[in-house]
Amino acid sequence: MRLKVFKEFTQNLATLSKCRERKVAAIITDKDFTQVYSIGLNGGPKGLANCLCVVDGKYGCVHAEINCLVKNKCQDPDKVMFVTLAPCKQCAAAIINTPGGFSTVYYFEDWKEDTGLRLLRAAGIQVVKI
Repeated sequence: MRLKVFKEFTQNLATLSKCRERKVAAIITDKDFTQVYSIGLNGGPKGLANCLCVVDGKYGCVHAEINCLVKNKCQDPDKVMFVTLAPCKQCAAAIINTPGGFSTVYYFEDWKEDTGLRLLRAAGIQVVKI
């Protein structure tokens, strides 16, 4: 039941992203899903355009996972992340290197490659598609 609630919560948060290409959200919570530690949306860097996808050269945006991680202050090793889109390899590396670590990453939609998911698994982080 709680997994379903957090999936819907994360999906609803994603609608708040200002990115015109793809709306992504991430949430960090405790393993019991009773405490939210951080949330993040994809978008432009602080002080710049909310969506850089339409800027010359398609710079892309700061990924939701990164925005979520930079706000997180919790070092609970059992914390989990919910993310609407499977993490890319750079986001997976950042998740792995986060102080305290993560026990599980829940994601809802596959990305075009699974390198990030394989990295997370290799680091001992459980990866679950819901």
